[in-house]
Amino acid sequence: MYVTSCFYFTLDLSNEANMNKKSEQLNVPKFASFRPKAKVGSVEESSSRRDSTGDVEAARESHKNHRRHERRHHRIRGEHVEGDEHHRRHRSDVSKTKEQTVRKVDRDELQTVERDDLQNWFQIDRKGDPHNAIYGTIHRYNIPDYHRWGAGSVVGLPKRLKIDRDPDERGITIDDRHSNRPGKREKYSFARNERKPTRKLQIRREEPLLPNELRDDFVPLNKHGSLKRALASEDELLVSGDDDDGHYRSIEGKAKPRSGGIEKDLEYASESSSDYEPINLDSSTASARARNMELSNKVDLDPSNVRSWLDLIDHQDALLGLRGEGSGGRQATEAEKRSTANIKLSLYDKALSKVDKRADGYERLLMGMMEEGPKIWDFKIQTNKWRALLGEHPHSIDLWTKYLDFQQTNFRTFTYEGHCKVYVDCVEVLKMAMVRAQDTIQDTCKLEAILAYVILRSTLMIREAGYTENAVAIWQALLEVNFFTSERILAQDQPIRNGFPTSFEEFWDSEAPRIGEVDAKGWHTYVESNDLQPSSGDSTQLSKIRVDENNIFQSWLAAEKQQSLSSRNPDRTVDDLQDDDPYRVVFFSDIKDLLIYLPNPRFQMYLINAFLAFCHLPPLPSVSAGDVSFWWTNSFVRTEALEQSHAFLNAVVGRANSEDLSTGESTDATSSYSRPVLFKFPNFTLSTETLFAQTGRWYNWLESWKAIYGDGEGPVDVSWIQRILRSLVTIGVGGSSLSEYCLASELVVSPESARKACKKLLKEHPSSLRLYNAYALIEWRLGNRDKAENVYSTALGMCASLSEYDKRDDILLWRSWVWEVLEEDCLQEALSIILSIPEASPPKSDLGSTLLDSVGSTQIPPTALLKAKKTLQAGLESTASSTNTTHSVDYADLLALLAYLSQNRSIEASLDEYAKASEFLSNRPLAFELLHQSKSHLLYHHATHSHHFRPALLRSSLFESIQLFPQNTIFLTLYAWNERRFRIDDRVRSVINDLSLRQGEAENTITIINWIFAVWTESHGSLGAGHNVHSIKAVFERAVTSPSGKSSPTIWALYLLFSIQARLPKPYITSVFYNGIRACPWAKGLYLLAFQYLAPYMDEEELRRVYEVMREKELRIRVELPEVLLERVGRATT
Repeated sequence: MYVTSCFYFTLDLSNEANMNKKSEQLNVPKFASFRPKAKVGSVEESSSRRDSTGDVEAARESHKNHRRHERRHHRIRGEHVEGDEHHRRHRSDVSKTKEQTVRKVDRDELQTVERDDLQNWFQIDRKGDPHNAIYGTIHRYNIPDYHRWGAGSVVGLPKRLKIDRDPDERGITIDDRHSNRPGKREKYSFARNERKPTRKLQIRREEPLLPNELRDDFVPLNKHGSLKRALASEDELLVSGDDDDGHYRSIEGKAKPRSGGIEKDLEYASESSSDYEPINLDSSTASARARNMELSNKVDLDPSNVRSWLDLIDHQDALLGLRGEGSGGRQATEAEKRSTANIKLSLYDKALSKVDKRADGYERLLMGMMEEGPKIWDFKIQTNKWRALLGEHPHSIDLWTKYLDFQQTNFRTFTYEGHCKVYVDCVEVLKMAMVRAQDTIQDTCKLEAILAYVILRSTLMIREAGYTENAVAIWQALLEVNFFTSERILAQDQPIRNGFPTSFEEFWDSEAPRIGEVDAKGWHTYVESNDLQPSSGDSTQLSKIRVDENNIFQSWLAAEKQQSLSSRNPDRTVDDLQDDDPYRVVFFSDIKDLLIYLPNPRFQMYLINAFLAFCHLPPLPSVSAGDVSFWWTNSFVRTEALEQSHAFLNAVVGRANSEDLSTGESTDATSSYSRPVLFKFPNFTLSTETLFAQTGRWYNWLESWKAIYGDGEGPVDVSWIQRILRSLVTIGVGGSSLSEYCLASELVVSPESARKACKKLLKEHPSSLRLYNAYALIEWRLGNRDKAENVYSTALGMCASLSEYDKRDDILLWRSWVWEVLEEDCLQEALSIILSIPEASPPKSDLGSTLLDSVGSTQIPPTALLKAKKTLQAGLESTASSTNTTHSVDYADLLALLAYLSQNRSIEASLDEYAKASEFLSNRPLAFELLHQSKSHLLYHHATHSHHFRPALLRSSLFESIQLFPQNTIFLTLYAWNERRFRIDDRVRSVINDLSLRQGEAENTITIINWIFAVWTESHGSLGAGHNVHSIKAVFERAVTSPSGKSSPTIWALYLLFSIQARLPKPYITSVFYNGIRACPWAKGLYLLAFQYLAPYMDEEELRRVYEVMREKELRIRVELPEVLLERVGRATT
């Protein structure tokens, strides 16, 4: 309740009677926010009111008008000089009027006023001012202005004293007018701020994030886990948050300015605070400069230290605040990027002039310089730099890889013919380098590996651009001349021209059967017998396909795919072709520039592995980890997504549909997440264990390959591949490793023919225990266990009659037999087989039967257990020091299995055995990785077959393996499978971000394998851990902006499919497509995705433009659209 008292002083005493008279028409005084309407009365009534109010009302109105006039002139004071004089004149008039009014007041007469008459002067308003509820106080514009009289003088005090404000504005003080103390008010605005002590600012400490929030790739709008808590927290903020003083619902009244006028993210540094000291906002910059000075001094002291130069160069980003502690990782502007690149290039030049060319890390300096150069160099300068660099350093595989990537991904300059010339130039440069490096074995090995890699990259580009026949023909020629050239041909042939036998051109142009085709026997057979008769091609002849004019692009796409599948192999000139496509027949002149003849076993193995990579097959088991294994992690080699079906891509992307993501329901694609062995993008070291693994029980790379090519719709004919492998095995290339590999692929493609092929090979190589092992595994896969065990018994029984060299593979048979029995959960039989190893006889003998009975009893004979352990331990120690270290993995695995089975499935005991074996094999990369794969196999078997399973044990073991081999999909997928049931802490993201991605980015070792696994886990993760459309999209964005993923057709194809399945906006989907073809201009498969999936998002004019870009880049178009139809599409759209 608010009561307002209003005093009305009547100065005309002659009208006392009118004052005492109650008037009904008297206006009740109200708050200024509520102004009642004036009542309409007679002229006399109005005149009487004016007479009764007298001079006081006149004075008040005059004073109010002057005050209003005064304010108006005060606002325009700075604009008109004459306003100052007018202002002073009005103030003088107001003062005179007030003095005259006061003189008229008779104090004696005021005391005679009746108490009843005072009721007219006091009015009570019970409603109150509504502004109190709105603003928390009376409306500020309704409060009259008051001014102290006497310029600050105080009644009762001497005139020399006055009221003044405290310098700190904390109250008022009584000051002497004539004193000159420092606290005197200044006449200019900023004097008070200058007098205040300087207070340092610091960034307000934020609430620490949870561990899982630190690993997120996106920023949530609120950090609360549920909507209910989020709403509750929002209400709390409205009541008691930091911003309550500014909220319109606050009960504290009108918003007040913040303390000191600082931003909410800052606060004053408290000198008395013991938590942390005030932070200087420039401290990070100062520390970065100090670090830069330290690194510069380090380089000056030791200019030949490559590591010091790289640290100094990398630190230049920190000087701009682009990286490092407290920088926030902000994005640099284009000007900053160019200036930083300029500084880095100058540092690279200095480093290259100081460091010895033979020093370790010199190539890293060259690579870094070429990575920074594109930021300020144009295309021509970059090309000249690359050519000069490769001419000076032709032995660097990293430089050649980077150069090919640079040429192949330039959308502006890429054309098919132009890029083929780039590969031809590379081959010529490498050939000349081979001539110069004939005396250096190490350099020759490097050049041979580089040549094989260049051939692989060139044929993959040719095939992916649509010229499949040319790519197949190049491989036919390479394999024919490098593996089927006989000594007799070389003796009677003319001198080799351009590194190639001259008679091979005659064989090719004769169109006789070539390797991979039916009835092919090798070119030396036809040349020596002079039987060069042409054969017909293997492609299916189709009638000329017509495009539906009512559905132009959809019908064209179907026709294009049908033609591609029907003509994957080169045709002959004698074939009756229904179309006039000139690329169906490949002449020797079309392929001669990319042919290489190097008749030595080392290059032959490089060539075989390059051919396997061309077919997207896994490498041979004997490939060393440091030779060519990086081919299978290269973004330009792992391009399976361009050749996969929609269902296969969906298995990788998984639950990307927005409805599935919102409901959390599993689909068919997500079910593969519960079976990690079915991961569709494998990468691991191959062995017999993984070549013949049973589907669904352990990892089998060939099964994933079958998903691409098994249905006959792959870019390369499966039967053509199998015929080539059989031909190579027939001439003895690759030894038992290639024979075993060929049988494993045959088992996946055609199981019945695998048995026949194995028997044929055993007749040719009756002493090969590795072939006997393959034969037993084939029989076991075909469901003939008794026959398989009979093969094992027979092969192991004849070991006594074999030479030491031939029987070195006997441990492989023991291990395979034990695992096959163990997979069927026959623990006693598996243990009895291990205990039979010292006797070198199968357990079906009398000793084996005795051991089998003893195993079934309560206690195992200690002597048999000790004897088996000593035998295996001795085998491990002897093979670990030999050249064939893969057998040491077999011994170590059997030792772990012996401990596991003899101690009632004790997984801890088996892990101890693996740890002991690691001491022998830690310096052998290939064997060391195989050992960890064997350990993971036993852990997975234990987790799926035993009721006493500790996930923490599996987690710690797999984490160790991932740290050592971050690109091995066995360890990655098993870790994700183990963690899928725990949703409290998303450790999979931690592994991906910390080990696979961040560490890989820092060491420049991140590959497409890491990105595919990151997408797979994010797509199949649970909603409770924050896996959703936005988190998946964030992973894709990181991938396509990374060096290893920005030009990967696989990543872009998956990204586009995900965008469509997740029902992202149309502009977003089309932008993903255009960015993809801009980054991969050679990949015809990416262009075709527009016609297959983007018809709902693109009109016919946009599709026509995509078609025109394909023609502009000279990509292969088998079914040409008539110009009339294309023009009609353009006119219709216009």
